Amino acid sequence: MLALDAIAKGFADRTLFSQVSWTVPVQGRIGLVGANGSGKSTFLKILAGEEEADAGRVIRPKGFSVGYLPQEIDRAGRGTVLEETLSGGGEVPHIEARLAAIAEALTAGGEEGTTLDELIGEQAHLHERLEALGGYTLEARARRILRGLGFAEEEMEKALTELSGGWMMRVHLARLLLSAPDLLLLDEPTNHLDLESLQWLEAFLAEYPGTWMVVSHDRYFLDRRVTTIAQLGSAGLLAVPGNYQRYLEVKAERDEHAQRQHAKRQRKVAESMRFVERFRAKATKARQAQSKLKAIEKLEAEPIEPLPESEVSDMVFRLPEASRTGAEVLKVEGLRKAYGEKVVYESLDFVLRRGERIALVGVNGAGKSTLLKILAGELGYEGGSRIVGHNVQLHAYAQHQAEALPVDRTVLEYLWGLMPQENETRVRSSLGAFLFRGDDVDKPIRVLSGGEKARLALAAILTRPVNCLLFDEPTSHLDLRSREVLEQALADYDGALICISHDRYFVNRVCTQVVEVWPGGEIARYPGDYDDYLWKREQEVAAGLRAEEGGAAAAPAGEAGDRASEKRERIARREQEKEERKAAEREERRRTRALEEVQEKIEAAEARMAELDELLCDPGIHADPGRLGEVSREREKTEASLALLYVEWEKLG
Repeated sequence: MLALDAIAKGFADRTLFSQVSWTVPVQGRIGLVGANGSGKSTFLKILAGEEEADAGRVIRPKGFSVGYLPQEIDRAGRGTVLEETLSGGGEVPHIEARLAAIAEALTAGGEEGTTLDELIGEQAHLHERLEALGGYTLEARARRILRGLGFAEEEMEKALTELSGGWMMRVHLARLLLSAPDLLLLDEPTNHLDLESLQWLEAFLAEYPGTWMVVSHDRYFLDRRVTTIAQLGSAGLLAVPGNYQRYLEVKAERDEHAQRQHAKRQRKVAESMRFVERFRAKATKARQAQSKLKAIEKLEAEPIEPLPESEVSDMVFRLPEASRTGAEVLKVEGLRKAYGEKVVYESLDFVLRRGERIALVGVNGAGKSTLLKILAGELGYEGGSRIVGHNVQLHAYAQHQAEALPVDRTVLEYLWGLMPQENETRVRSSLGAFLFRGDDVDKPIRVLSGGEKARLALAAILTRPVNCLLFDEPTSHLDLRSREVLEQALADYDGALICISHDRYFVNRVCTQVVEVWPGGEIARYPGDYDDYLWKREQEVAAGLRAEEGGAAAAPAGEAGDRASEKRERIARREQEKEERKAAEREERRRTRALEEVQEKIEAAEARMAELDELLCDPGIHADPGRLGEVSREREKTEASLALLYVEWEKLG
């Protein structure tokens, strides 16, 4: 497996990480975490061989393959979605191209410089190689991956030049998943996926045959799918077995231990210094005072665990208080919205009431963003009405707002301009809550990273009085600490809120109601958080299938019947997907247990082989032919068993 030997990396006078020595675990499911700017993306690039470490080395076994999905894709690419995905098939596309050329040559009567027998022999060999590589199922697998990532069949023939950045990222992810490298490195793969695609990716990674490592701010994903959390920092890398929740527990224990160590050392230093200051001038105590000074120097030089960085829990940020709204904050009645011939909403009634916190969920293209923009007053409609309630102070946040910031102003100038009634201390305090501290507030906005711009755009909304918030993916490009700041800010918020978010952890903490938007313009409300919504949907699926099996109701006629039929199909499809996910999880657990058992047997057999080899090297055993034969036979049997165990290990791997 890939191993790291004391690697280090830094830029200018800043060290990102150093002395990182680690063997990436076989069949690992690893979540890479660390503070913003700790070098997680750089670390992945070093593992992928796209960047060199300043010191140390990366040890890759011969033939070991690494696949890497960066946060940003530089090139648009040529060809279609399917063609680009199939390019991840390794040798397969080249073999298929050569087979096509051979078929054409055989039809034409031959190929210059090659006999017909040679062509037929090459053709047979290539067919065998194609079968060994699974090439005959390659396109089917590519289409299955693309469907899982949200592409409809007809979209697979779409030119890459027609895709947005988010959809282009999905194509690159599909190509990488199809290539199935030994080590899969994913840098924020969930940023451009909707909830259904996220669930599909989780199920795919659960049964992935190799090792994967992911940088993700999706804590729900890290809790469900990761078996090791690797924390990267300037002091090195800390690998914690378990999911993200377990990592937080271990980290809290380590942080508390480090604080106790530092406090204990500070007390010892203070006590010794008091002795030195008191007795340094006395001749009878001068030698003891000097001894105490040396003890202090030795104590301060002792290595102890570094103090934890300042955490989000130390920050308190509250939204400015806003006036009370009427009972109904926002409402649409009989809403009709269409894009050309595609009707998104035909006659939609929807109301947001005071104090409600709603998460909009649904498949990509169902109309979530369209509804949010109409409610925000940013998008027109063809029929019906939009009504804003009494005394509503509405602010909307969309991902693109981060790109609309005034690039020539500094962070402090921009926010202070939105809060002219406040003094500089108050403005700096607000920026500090969004992780802009010290010299960061004097940075021109043009030099900020995508995550920093997203934080500043959120600060611009949340530092002003508001009683109705509309969010479209508010946590995209925010690191874990920034997400926690936002969640804390909204914890005591008593206004109304609607959000579209694929951050299920955020939805669980912030929202009290889920509204599912279905293609065709229908909606359904589910009180509770995201976990409650999933449970209730499962109950609906079970109830719907029981009714269908028992023939409890005949399908209504006409349009209502079509809608009922579509709903039953959705229910059946989701139930099937749920069962497939459960089956994949069961199979993954079974395979992991079997792999561990085989590894234990291999270790025991290898240890026994070493013992037998030592015995055979002992001159004394050759004086006893009977004993020599016994040991030799046992070694042969052990070697044969070990060979079978290696075969079993490879199959399970």
